[in-house]
Amino acid sequence: MTALKLWYRQPAIEWTDALPIGNGRLGAMVHGGVGLENLQLNESTLWSGGPYQPTNPDALAHLPRVRELVLAGRYAEAETLANERLMARPLVQMSYQSAGNLLDFQHEAIPGSYRRELDLETAVTTTSYRLMGTGISEDAAVFTRECFVSAADDVLVVRLTSSRPGMLSFETWLDSPQPGEMLAGDAVTLDYRGTNFGEQGIAGALKFGIGLSLGLDGGLSERRGRRLVVRGATSAVLVLDIATSFRRFDDVSDDVDAALASRSAARWKDYETMRADHIAAHRKLFDRMSIDLGPETLDVPTDERIVRFVSGGDPGLAAFYVQYGRYLMISSSRPGTQPANLQGI
Repeated sequence: MTALKLWYRQPAIEWTDALPIGNGRLGAMVHGGVGLENLQLNESTLWSGGPYQPTNPDALAHLPRVRELVLAGRYAEAETLANERLMARPLVQMSYQSAGNLLDFQHEAIPGSYRRELDLETAVTTTSYRLMGTGISEDAAVFTRECFVSAADDVLVVRLTSSRPGMLSFETWLDSPQPGEMLAGDAVTLDYRGTNFGEQGIAGALKFGIGLSLGLDGGLSERRGRRLVVRGATSAVLVLDIATSFRRFDDVSDDVDAALASRSAARWKDYETMRADHIAAHRKLFDRMSIDLGPETLDVPTDERIVRFVSGGDPGLAAFYVQYGRYLMISSSRPGTQPANLQGI
């Protein structure tokens, strides 16, 4: 049985082509860009609006008439009246919101050297390529990015490495569609604080924060406004956390700064320990089931494999699809987090 990996020879173009990672509370869609990477960020309690009571005050008075119309077989009239007088106000629920984007790089990869993958067994995404302008093709620097959202440490972790010492240079910044501002900081941290959007007449009531810490092996980092600029490093580790003021459906008074501080110890753990702890927490759930539906196709990119599936000869793809569904459920909801939903992690 081949490894349970989705893999591609090119970065994601559409959002639906990106690779999903998550621990139930935090999530990200990893696009795997070379010139410009985009990690679209989510936190499970960041929705539009705030606590509200959707009960329609007119509903009770009109309920008897709706019943009469139904019993009389006048269903269209009953439906029209129910829609006008019984339905919730607002009728449309609040929307799940993107927390922001984590962006970096301005590279050009050597053609044919690019690979992007998601390992379902480890819940780690990997993007790798050889970089133009760093030597002949065989000796060109290999750049690798690993990303995961740890259930053990409850943070998002990104490691960036160069196979040649001192060749890693990039810029990283936080960008959020939600209103807010970047806090003052130093050369190895970024902090954003904001509030959510209102919707359907319900004012935004959630506060939220994003915190990013940077660790370097070699090189230098400096703060330039909203950005951290890294030059001449060999490897770097980004640890990111998001918190909101959500406590329960009718209470959004939680302390965002305190929530971020409660998980800040992960910033000081070494990468290999965080990665091992993450994989152990993931496999505790993922390894509960295996499935074998028959032989698998040759090792080809996932998008090509899907196209070939119509021709037969790859029953293993159906088994892989089952495991991918399990992976998504594990990533989107765990004990203590919000339930999985169509808009969520």
